[in-house]
Amino acid sequence: MDKNANDVPDECERELFHRGDPNNDGDMDVSDAIFLLRFLYLDSIEPACLESADVNNDGLIELQDSINILNFVFKGNVQFADPGPLFRSCGPDSDDPGSPAHLGCEAYDHCL
Repeated sequence: MDKNANDVPDECERELFHRGDPNNDGDMDVSDAIFLLRFLYLDSIEPACLESADVNNDGLIELQDSINILNFVFKGNVQFADPGPLFRSCGPDSDDPGSPAHLGCEAYDHCL
């Protein structure tokens, strides 16, 4: 499908990323949760890949995403929406561009 009629299939235009790495450092740790909390509550830097910050892919970046990251780091028992955390393969957002849950991903540096 080519919704924007630019002769490039939509799936080829999507940025590849991992969920749970909102600070875009190629690792998932406590600093990701802190980065996200600073963005949410201190008007700090916006994640370059908003989809990476939306761990549960509900179309919102909220406190629950930080809690999910911390639970994953300390307990390892959180289910991430596709394309999943860093130990899985990179992938595009499963939501179509323009859909309510599609937040976009301007840049993510850790998928080749």
